[in-house]
Parts: sequence; C-alpha cells; structure tokens
Amino acid sequence: MQISRRSMLIGSVASATSLTGCSSTSAARPSSRPSASPSTIPATRAATTHLVELRSREETVAKFDAMKPTYWGFDAPGVLTRFPTDGAGKDAVALTFDACGGHVLRYNAELIAALRKHEAKATLMIAMQWAQHNPTTFKELLADPLFEIGNHGTRHVPLSVSGRSAYGEPGTRNVGEVWDELAGNFEYQATTWGHRPRFMRSGTAFTDDVASRAADFAGQQLISFGTDGDAGATFPAEIVYQQVKVAPAGSIVIGHMNRPASGTAPGYDRAIPALKARGLTFVQLSEVL
Repeated sequence: MQISRRSMLIGSVASATSLTGCSSTSAARPSSRPSASPSTIPATRAATTHLVELRSREETVAKFDAMKPTYWGFDAPGVLTRFPTDGAGKDAVALTFDACGGHVLRYNAELIAALRKHEAKATLMIAMQWAQHNPTTFKELLADPLFEIGNHGTRHVPLSVSGRSAYGEPGTRNVGEVWDELAGNFEYQATTWGHRPRFMRSGTAFTDDVASRAADFAGQQLISFGTDGDAGATFPAEIVYQQVKVAPAGSIVIGHMNRPASGTAPGYDRAIPALKARGLTFVQLSEVL
C-alpha cells in the first residue's frame, strides 16, 4: 500500500532486547518455535505523550536493506514477550487482544463486556482493515480509558524482509514493505483518529530479526507474547481458562477479539477472577514499558 513517506509523530519506543498469532485463518500455535468512512468521525482522545518522530522509509531502507535475516518466529531479538516486574509491573500481567485484518473482521463484544465487568485493563492490537470495517466500535474503544490501542499492521501480514510466510500468510518482501506495514496503520490512526500507537504486533506475530530491528529503528516497539490465551481464538472456553489463569507476573498474554463465536470471552470471564485471586493486577503496555 502506498502512503505518505513524510515523518510522523508516534509514541516513544523503549530500547529493548528479547526477554526470553494471529491469522485470518486461525490455527493453533506450533509446539516448536521456528528459526462507513471513518474520516467523518472525529477523534475522541488526545494524542499520546512522549512523542518522537518516526524515521522515514528511505532512512530505514538505507540502514537495513543489505542485511540478511537469520531468525524467523515469535521471539526475534528486540520483540518483547514480557515486561519488568518492578514498579508498576509488580504482580501484574498485560492482557492483549488482536483485532485481526483479513477475512474475519467481526467484533467480540462479549469479551470487551467481560473486561469492563472485571475492570481489567488491556491493550488492543488493532489492524487497519478491522478499524476501517468497524469505525464506530473503534471510536468507542479508543475513548475508553480501560483500553490502550496498539498497531496490528496495515495489511495484517508477517514482518519479513524476504517474503517468508506464516500460517499460509505471505509476509512483507523487503525492508520498504516492513515500513509500509507498520507506518500505514500508524498514519491511519494518527490522521483519522488523533491517536499514535506506541506498540505493534505483526500479523501472525511472526517476525525475522532484520524486520524487528528495522521496526524498532523506524519507531515501533514490537510485541509478541509469553502466554498464548486462545490459539487464534480456536481454544474452547475451558482451555482458554486453563491457559490464562496460570499466566505469570510480567507476562504478555495474547487473545483475539475478532472471533465472537469462540471460547475466548467465556474463558477470560473465568480466568480474570482467578488471576485476581492470585494477587495479580492488569496493566496496559505503556504503563510498564
């Protein structure tokens, strides 16, 4: 997708190293880890603080285009799966939910209702396609202080510099396309809604090590996960409950909010009280990173 290549303001990105999916055709996570026009709706929340400039496409390509990747998977260097458990992160977990692009652009209102009922903060990683398809819901979620909105990509594809695929989804083919994938959705959220996301999870959560470094350099902190809550919204409610209730402090937990006919909502509805009973609280990513 062609978008403006001008510099754009985004939330600052903390320098990080690795501390250790979502797909439109969801599949369980592998057991091993391989090497209405929205412009008519006004913004409802002020831009985030601590703003810096997104580096340009040209500068990002020039720095990384000659590099060859050596890793492909969920945990590329610099992609976060956990957060520090001191300060605001003490005895806390970060619930994150993907609103994926592709062919499944529905809304799990029951899940959001459960988060509100339990007053559980969460970071919602929203793809541009999903936001454009659900502008009224996006506006509502953006206005709710319980939620932080993140970037889940422009086309919702894996971040690769060589066109690698994950779950049958072809990834970006070079550094320029990596920049387009992160910057397109960022620009959409910034110009249409006045919101500048700090964090990004790639489509399927797969990333190679050159793409992860390029994304960080460009200005988006890539997020993966430490606890898989629903395997792309394929787990039944009981398994979601069992997975989420044992998440350790400091874990980034992944779930999905675009598949309402799944076990995700009832599973989290049971798991959140179980996490609270263990003395854990819930944080947005920007509170701990």
